[in-house]
Amino acid sequence: MKKTNIAKLLFIFTLIGAASSSATYAYLKDNKSVFNSVQASLGNISCDFILNDNVNTGTSLINITGLIPGKSEIRTIKIKNTGSLTEKISLNMNKFTESNQGKLLQYIDYKIEVGNNSYTGKLKDLASSPNTQFNLKDKSGNAIYLAPGETLDVKITFTLSMDAYYSSQNQSISFSMNITGTQPNDSNWVY
Repeated sequence: MKKTNIAKLLFIFTLIGAASSSATYAYLKDNKSVFNSVQASLGNISCDFILNDNVNTGTSLINITGLIPGKSEIRTIKIKNTGSLTEKISLNMNKFTESNQGKLLQYIDYKIEVGNNSYTGKLKDLASSPNTQFNLKDKSGNAIYLAPGETLDVKITFTLSMDAYYSSQNQSISFSMNITGTQPNDSNWVY
């Protein structure tokens, strides 16, 4: 009886051993984790007036004295993209003041030239307009894009009309000139 019990036990252990060895698998696995990050730098939009090859620090760009009827004075200003992204540029003139109200502004014509494209009119109309922004365009009518570091020459002509009254003599005007740069895909700008 002992032999049969031992044989049964041996048989049972053999079955259990065979079943467990056929169902047991060892999968070797290794896992490493490394912290990663993505930091977005969208760049920046920045443009400046250039005076004598340096960024202008607030010095007046246009000073005209002695303008006589029928004559013009031309000034060229330089605009530079000082940012890290390509941008499209607009120029505006505002905050017009006269030394003697109504004596000079109505007699001065302006012409802004960028490449082969120009914008013309009377300073009086420009001063009274709520929208004095010129979205600068090339000769085909497309927005002008400035790449980082690139400059743009803008020629501005002021002409005193032949019919300027004697009372406009020794009068002066002042105004602010501003440039604005924006991303090329800015849909708020209508061209």
